[in-house]
Amino acid sequence: MHPLEHRLIAQDPELPGLALLHDDDALSAALRAHDPTIHRARVHYLRYKPHTHCLAALHLEHHDGKQSHAYAKALPRASHDWDWQQRRLHKRHGGIRLALAAHHLLIASPEHDRRLTPDLPPEATILRYKPERRLVARLGTHLLRYHTAADYPAILRAATTGAALGGAPIHSTDASHASITTAWLEGETLHHADAATAAHIGACIARIQQSPADHLPHTTPADEQHSLAQTLATIDYIYPELTPAVAALIQQTGRALAHDNPEPCLSHGDLSLDQIIHSPDGTYHLIDWDNACRATPDADLATLIGKTLAHTPATDAHTLRDALLDGYARPVNRHSLHWRTIAALIRLIPEPYRRRDPAWPDTMRARLEQTAQIAAQP
Repeated sequence: MHPLEHRLIAQDPELPGLALLHDDDALSAALRAHDPTIHRARVHYLRYKPHTHCLAALHLEHHDGKQSHAYAKALPRASHDWDWQQRRLHKRHGGIRLALAAHHLLIASPEHDRRLTPDLPPEATILRYKPERRLVARLGTHLLRYHTAADYPAILRAATTGAALGGAPIHSTDASHASITTAWLEGETLHHADAATAAHIGACIARIQQSPADHLPHTTPADEQHSLAQTLATIDYIYPELTPAVAALIQQTGRALAHDNPEPCLSHGDLSLDQIIHSPDGTYHLIDWDNACRATPDADLATLIGKTLAHTPATDAHTLRDALLDGYARPVNRHSLHWRTIAALIRLIPEPYRRRDPAWPDTMRARLEQTAQIAAQP
């Protein structure tokens, strides 16, 4: 366990399960004591709210060679929910249902997630799972998506928008399970983009911006600043040594964009290479429209550039930007695009911690240094 993780745990003694969720070996041993079929547990996603709770997505390896998904929720010692939640969990049937009382930690299969209650067929393959947020699985030629009841109306609206713009066609919906079934789009998920591919993506972004978007929420400059403030608060808690440099970058970004508020247009809202499918017929399709909104015209460009640079640091920022803009072929404020790219990179600095990168402190520092270098070279 990294010294920063020891410090995190010491800062939050009323959340006794936090230590297990930062130590896969200890978590595996604790689970095996209650369920001998489990060989190994690995946390691959964390959502930590200090002094409140910590949610984790787990990947489990069993002694018989099978693999499964589960989630864990660490609650405070004084939580009034503990007794109720563990009783509620044990009333359910099948799957993994464990309550580690000494750690105030609940462990359960995704189908027991109290905010997600998917009627998931046993032959479905889980692709993505974020506890109390969403579950995505493949079943033959269809993609099954389960969301929280509160999120479902907005997600359905966004999915309908995406389907109309060349994304996955909607096959069926079920409000009672907050689920959406779409077609499975055949093709290759992008992992890198050469100049020609980037130009095609730029053309896709330009095309979707021509579509009506009045039915979607509007992301304002205040929303963007709030998002950066939340990022800074997270960094200040998990890795405070980075706080001054990140705060300085956020101030620079705010000043650079203070008077930039162009007319919003339709935006994918969270564009990255792995949300673009290159189909066998040569066409490109944008998937995962959950964050569709109205935003500034350069928002998707900036997010895509930022995510690509963060995940593949060897990519040249200027080359990628110029190739995207060649395909985009619309007027763009390069000054604003530059600083929105910096904002996107800042928001990605805490990602290695959430995704349990074994070297997350080093990766976070490297992302900060990369962001500062790009900020200094418009």
